[in-house]
Amino acid sequence: DTRMIVGLFIRHYKVLKNLNFIPLCNSVEEKLSIFIGDNGVGKSSILESLDTFFNGRNWNVTLGQKKDEAFIAPVFLLKKNEINSISSPNIRKYFEEIGDFFWNVTEKLNPNLLKAEYSQFFKLRDELKKGYIQEFYFLPIGIEYNNRNASYFITFNRELEETLKEKEMILDEGIKQQLLSVVRKYYNFIYIPVESKVKDVLKLENREMQALMDDKILEKIDTILNDKKFDKITGKSKESIIENVNYSLNNYMRDISDKIQEIDAGYSFNIDGKTKKNLTSADVRDKILEAYFAIRTLKKDKKEIQELSSGEQRLALIDIATAFLLKKDNGNTILAIDEPENSLHISKCFAQMERIRKLSENNQIIATTHWYGGLPAINKGFLIYLDKEDRKTIKFLEGITYIPSQSC
Repeated sequence: DTRMIVGLFIRHYKVLKNLNFIPLCNSVEEKLSIFIGDNGVGKSSILESLDTFFNGRNWNVTLGQKKDEAFIAPVFLLKKNEINSISSPNIRKYFEEIGDFFWNVTEKLNPNLLKAEYSQFFKLRDELKKGYIQEFYFLPIGIEYNNRNASYFITFNRELEETLKEKEMILDEGIKQQLLSVVRKYYNFIYIPVESKVKDVLKLENREMQALMDDKILEKIDTILNDKKFDKITGKSKESIIENVNYSLNNYMRDISDKIQEIDAGYSFNIDGKTKKNLTSADVRDKILEAYFAIRTLKKDKKEIQELSSGEQRLALIDIATAFLLKKDNGNTILAIDEPENSLHISKCFAQMERIRKLSENNQIIATTHWYGGLPAINKGFLIYLDKEDRKTIKFLEGITYIPSQSC
C-alpha cells in the first residue's frame, strides 16, 4: 500500500508568498523528506499548509496578499487500484482521464507553465514517469482559500476542463467535490507542531491518535455496534446494538416530550432539519474510545508524561507514534513532525533521527530540523534545503549529502 505526496504547489500561505513549488520525493521506496533551512524560511508553513488541506487548519494568508489568489495544491502519486476501490464508477473515470492528462501534459499548454516553478514540477513528473506511470495516477489536486471543499487544478484548470469536455465529461462543482473527498478519505494526515502539548496529543481519544490506530480495531468496534444477529427460532434479523440504543432513546424522549407538553404545550424537543436524527456507530465509537483510554495514561519510569522534561516528552511522542504505526499495516498515514529534536539534549538527537527513519519504512514522514548532526542516521530519503532568497531554484537531494544554500 503506497500513498505518497511527491510535491506541493502553494501560494500566499504565511511566509510562502507568491507561487512556490516544493518537491518532496521522487521514489515511493524512500518515504522520508526532511526540510532544513534558516528560521523564517517556511519549513513549518509547508507542514501547516498540508494540515490545512487535509484537516481544515486555520488558513494564514500571507500578509498583504489577496485571499482569492491563495491556494494549496499537493501533488499526489495515487495507486490506481486503491483509488479505484474507493471511488464510484463515474469518479473512477475522472481519475483515469485526469491522471492521464497530468502524466502527459507539457509546458506548451499555456504560457504560465514556462515559469521556473513549473519547470521543477515537470522535471519531477518526468522522473516519476519512468517507473510509476502504469500503476499510479499523478496529479496536483488543491483547494482555494475561497473554496475549500472542491478540487482546484491551479494553472491547468481551464485546459483540463476543455480536455474532459471533448470526451463528454463535465468537470463541474459536484465532480470536483467528489474528487477531493476521495483523496482526503485516502489519507490520514497527522501534524505534530513544535509547540504541541505532548500530553494532549497523546490522549488516545484524540483525532491524531485515532488516525494512528489500526483501522481494523476501529472497524471491529463499528461491526459490533452495527451487527444484526439472527434469531435462531424465527430466522428474522434482530436489531443491532446501535439500532436498539436509538430506538430506546427515541421512545424515552417521546415520552418526555409528551410529559413536558402536558405542563406547557409550548415546549418541544425538536431536531434541527440539517442535523442527523440518530446516533451513528462513529458517534458511539468515539465515546467508547474516550471512556476506555481516559483511564489509561502513558507513563515513563512510573512518571506521568507531564512530569517529564520537554525533551523526554518529545521522545515519548515519537516512541508512541512508532508503536502505533508499526502495528498499523495499511500505510495510509502521513506523519508531519516539526523539529523532532526540539528540547532534546544533543546526546539524544541522533537516536531521535533514527526513530524518524524507522517510522518512514512503512509510512511517509515529512519533518523539519535545525540539527544537521542527525542526518547521517538517514540512509534513505530526501533532504530539501529552503533558501529564503531563492525559493524558485529549490531542489531536493537524495540521500544525506549537504548542498550549499544557494541551491539544493
